[in-house]
Amino acid sequence: MTYRLSLRFATLLLLATTARARAEGDRLFDPPKTWVFAIGVMEWKQADRLASFYSFGLKGGRRDAELVNQFRIRGVPESQIVFITDRKATYDSLLTRFRDFIARAKPNDSLFFYFNGHGIRVCYSGGFANVVEQVGKKKKYVVLASSQANLTSTGAWTFTTTLLKAIRGYPTLDLDNNGTIELQEVSEFAEREMGIVERQMSRRGANIRRARIITDRMVR
Repeated sequence: MTYRLSLRFATLLLLATTARARAEGDRLFDPPKTWVFAIGVMEWKQADRLASFYSFGLKGGRRDAELVNQFRIRGVPESQIVFITDRKATYDSLLTRFRDFIARAKPNDSLFFYFNGHGIRVCYSGGFANVVEQVGKKKKYVVLASSQANLTSTGAWTFTTTLLKAIRGYPTLDLDNNGTIELQEVSEFAEREMGIVERQMSRRGANIRRARIITDRMVR
């Protein structure tokens, strides 16, 4: 029996700042002031019902691990990075570690929260943007999700690869060719990639109109 709605790969990225307000065009990704909390779940306890994503033939290594490592390369301190995978990603441990982690952030710092996994609730990852829009009004935020709130997500790394390209500074994401990669450009690029490669619609929710991620394009 195939659990088509469950065996899906949902990915989302939340970028938030502890400041109540930021000027339009501010740079969100300042490594010394950046905090990264990433969760990658590729296998589950209910193996009889939820097949491991490793069985889906996702070759080329874990893109979530590459994404986290790219933050290190970019200069984010190791003490400000948490990456939890698979069996270690239990509800209680995630809740405790996230509370302790976020408590160390300072005013005007930025949080990058990344999650991939699967399950019916998670796979409609666009719904997370709806939740943040309701509770995150006092903070500045951007949510990028691999699917709409009413759609399940793909079983591939396409969305995460887009995020990885953004942090690396791929010039293809600099849509206006001004030497800066902005969140809006990442969102538009992700929408194109997901539409063409996966035939699904990604989701963006934000109360920041413009915010720079990368100000220098490292990859030529």
